[in-house]
Amino acid sequence: MVPLPDTAVNAESRIQLERRILAALCIGTCEGSVRDFVRARLSDYTWTDAAHQAIFEIMTSFPSPNTAALREQLPALLTRRGFPDFDFIGLFSGPIAAQEEVENWLGHLVGINS
Repeated sequence: MVPLPDTAVNAESRIQLERRILAALCIGTCEGSVRDFVRARLSDYTWTDAAHQAIFEIMTSFPSPNTAALREQLPALLTRRGFPDFDFIGLFSGPIAAQEEVENWLGHLVGINS
């Protein structure tokens, strides 16, 4: 992953951070699932993109930690929430982040949201 700059986070990089965190929720980290940790840190977070909010709510309330089941059901769940064309495939691919990276991303998002 590309390290985050120390400068203020602009809207585009904020959206990228949100997608990175959502991807970590979808595929986990090197150390395993971060679902409970992310849910606790972002419970009051104001998402930049309404689709990101919907994905976060779906993923954190999904009854199974099974990523294959989530990947299979996410398109229908997003469609029911009003996002039929959201490109979610990237959330299930790419490099797996370390938990430390996810914690760093969360710190940036929570910091800019307050």
